[in-house]
Amino acid sequence: MIPFLRSNRASAGTAKGISRGHIGLEFAREKLHMVQLERDSQGHIAVRARCSLAYPGDRDQLLQSVQTLKSTIRQALKSSRFKGRSVTSVLPSHLVRTMSITYEADRDGNNDAAIAKAMQQRLPEALDNYVIDYLPVRSNTERDQRLSVVAVARRDDVIPYLERLRGCGLDVVALEIGPAAIKRLVTAMTDLSDPENVLVINFGESVSYLTMISGRRLLFDQEVEFGEVQLLEHIAAALDMDQQESRQLVHRHVLRGDRVQCTTDGATALAPDDIRETLLQIIRPRFAPLLEEIKRTLMYAAAETRGEAAKRIFLVGSIARWSEVDRLLSELLDIDVLTIPDPLAPFCTTGDSATHPQGAEPEIAVATGLALRGMFEHG
Repeated sequence: MIPFLRSNRASAGTAKGISRGHIGLEFAREKLHMVQLERDSQGHIAVRARCSLAYPGDRDQLLQSVQTLKSTIRQALKSSRFKGRSVTSVLPSHLVRTMSITYEADRDGNNDAAIAKAMQQRLPEALDNYVIDYLPVRSNTERDQRLSVVAVARRDDVIPYLERLRGCGLDVVALEIGPAAIKRLVTAMTDLSDPENVLVINFGESVSYLTMISGRRLLFDQEVEFGEVQLLEHIAAALDMDQQESRQLVHRHVLRGDRVQCTTDGATALAPDDIRETLLQIIRPRFAPLLEEIKRTLMYAAAETRGEAAKRIFLVGSIARWSEVDRLLSELLDIDVLTIPDPLAPFCTTGDSATHPQGAEPEIAVATGLALRGMFEHG
């Protein structure tokens, strides 16, 4: 079994007791997200640099073009106060499969060998063709059964990705998986003295990810076929418009949250608040499949933690930018649903426009979690 790259290399030191972290780098569906944090001598973590850069074209085409990729990385590094070229990154999500597996450890307690044996039965090719990593979740000492979240990627996808980053002059310190980064972010944002079950929904364009966290433990991660595109298509069909028009409508009245009354020739038109509510009512039925998956995940978490219920749900990613979606889900699930509008907010000082010039962007959550690697004792 070949694990993802791991490193215990310490963060680069800087003057005056400041410890500078490595750059968290993610090629998301529409943008390149990069975050760099730093920690002072008192342990306070702050944002040093961040960037969300739209691609000049398609993401896959960008990753295949050496010159375009170098130019994009160079532009991103120059856009803020990034220091150094050491990065922690993730593969694009469609190249990685995550699953939860139960297995029995061997007599020597060797997890690697036991997981390799279990994965060989699940994968269509020899293990040498894959890169595999895992995060232990729990163990049952009475039956010697263990549970882990396992990530699998094809070696033919991993090696070229690393070589492309190195070709851009970047030093890849670690290659992680998205759920690990999300877990680290939520751990940094919550009170570890009172550990609780938290579900994080990371919304994407076509698929989303349900990540269940209990204290510092990653309990579960699942991909579900639900994303922003499905909602936009449903709005387009309901209002007899094309998808681009529905996207523009959402951007005007849902993402921005305008509250100015619209008038035409002296007549009062539908207020943006009413438009927003109408759009929410249109998409409400489309959440049904997601709700079923969420309920199954919550039941699984309760079973794995001796009946402890999840106390809240955090939203990040594209749909997290939609106003009132958290309220809608909270009503449908009867549980606190909180949007993380800006994952960098806990690490920003008031008025810190130099290092945090851009607006709230839930999509930068994974890059923030990557940047937090090594920035605190348990991460």
